[in-house]
Parts: sequence; structure tokens; C-alpha cells
Amino acid sequence: MKQISHEEFKPAPLKRSILLVCSPLQSPGSLGSLCRTAEAFGVEQLLIHQSNIDFLKLPRFIKTSRHSFKNIHIDSYDNLILLIEKLKEKDHLILGLEHCDQSNNLKSFRSQKKVAIIIGNEKSGIERSILDKTDAVAHIEMYGKNSSMNVTQATAIALYHCANFM
Repeated sequence: MKQISHEEFKPAPLKRSILLVCSPLQSPGSLGSLCRTAEAFGVEQLLIHQSNIDFLKLPRFIKTSRHSFKNIHIDSYDNLILLIEKLKEKDHLILGLEHCDQSNNLKSFRSQKKVAIIIGNEKSGIERSILDKTDAVAHIEMYGKNSSMNVTQATAIALYHCANFM
């Protein structure tokens, strides 16, 4: 058995348009990991808060992203509520990734629409005012005693689901 090289790798065909919308983040390392994960799942566009633009120049972001930022369209926004309204006008399903009292298990989501996944801050998650503007909120079913998951790992699970099962 031989490991596939970067030159031999052939990506799977994309089944849908997926956008990843990041709430303001605290760490350039988190953004780098999210960028790498988003690129791996064929995310069409990574939308980051204006306050995180400078992260894109930092060595921690560049190292953690493993230069995936060269293969994905990254854009910024300054008002998430206005961005959500614009995405809805373009017929995107707005899906918040957060465990809350009205969220449903991620595996239950199916949609033919384009999807924009909103992910929260590493510590505080998605603000309630943003959750109220989503079309749906999904959580990842967990089996351990911990009540939360790292934002990058949770995003990877959500992107896998959206890319393969929605």
C-alpha cells in the first residue's frame, strides 16, 4: 500500500455550495485551523469578521492553515446580522452550529439549498441575537460528560455532514 502524494491526490466532486461564516475569533491559530478545514471540505467562501483581518498576516495563522488560504476565497464582513440578511436573499440556508435549548441534532438536517454555516467564538459561541436570525440551529450529539467541543473540530464534523449528507 502506498500513501497518495499531493500531486496524485484527486479531490471528490462538490455536491453543494457551502459558506463558512465565523463569528469574531480570539486566535489566529483557530482561524488557520478553520481555514484548512474549510478548504479540505471545498467550502466556497470563508467569511471572517473585520476584526480578524490582521490574523491573515500572522505567522501562527499561516503555519496552522498550511497555506490553504491560497486555495479558498476569504472575505470579511463587519455586521453579521446584515450578512445573514444578504445570504438569505441569495437563497442560503443559514445554519447556526451551537448547542442550545432549541437546537436539533446535526444528523437530522437535510436541505437542497446552498448552506451558510455560522460558527461561534471559541469561548462564548454564537450570540443570541445571531441565533435568532438563523433558519435553524444544529448541535453535534456528544456522548461524554464535556458539554462543548473545540470550534475547529465541531466545524469539521458539521462540514463533513453538509458535504456528504445534506
